[in-house]
Amino acid sequence: MKPCVVIPVFNHASTVMAVAEAAREHLPVIVADDGSTDSPPYPPDLKIVRLGHNQGKGAALRAGFRRAAELGYTHAITMDADGQHYAEDLPKFLNILQSQPDALAVGVRDFLAAGCPTHRRRSNAVSTFWFRVETGVRLGDTQCGFRCYPLALTQHLRTRSGRYAFELEFMVRASWIGTTVVAVPVKCTYNDGIRNSQFRPVRDLAHITLRNSGLVLQSWFVPLPLRVAW
Repeated sequence: MKPCVVIPVFNHASTVMAVAEAAREHLPVIVADDGSTDSPPYPPDLKIVRLGHNQGKGAALRAGFRRAAELGYTHAITMDADGQHYAEDLPKFLNILQSQPDALAVGVRDFLAAGCPTHRRRSNAVSTFWFRVETGVRLGDTQCGFRCYPLALTQHLRTRSGRYAFELEFMVRASWIGTTVVAVPVKCTYNDGIRNSQFRPVRDLAHITLRNSGLVLQSWFVPLPLRVAW
């Protein structure tokens, strides 16, 4: 197994390098730049994937996964570029990778301890509800961007969603084919820097809800795997 970290970024020049440097203490890093207009001066030894224009988080993740696979990596651990996640939690994902290499490991945040904004908690609650309806899997946090993806799975699954709905749709479709979803407790922070998050509460939640409506209809024809490890 050969893991790396993939960081999707759009206009996080003030935070992305701190995230990348902290992650590089543990693993190689690939930055997937989604058409940013304020990119920092990246060091020459940092691998960068650049999209020609802003296409959304889903497109950036797909581009990062493709590059990781081309470079021979087997797993990609994703971290948000806004500084919300802690690189010191990376070993937790590596432990899961060693024991369950085919699983999809998903970070679960302590929202109250981190001071998560109310609108983010509400959108996560809606997303979590729909995920359980669609899959039968109980998961306390379905919107955390701190995850470990088996790259073979990213190449196998077909997803349609862009932006933030991609991550939820990927989890749903992975669950439908029997992939074990592992919850990984992680720390997070919502300091002033996190206010630059590209998540749009109304527009992105509407997109997630629309995508869920289609997935619910499809779920009527998919046996519930009911496979989750804690």
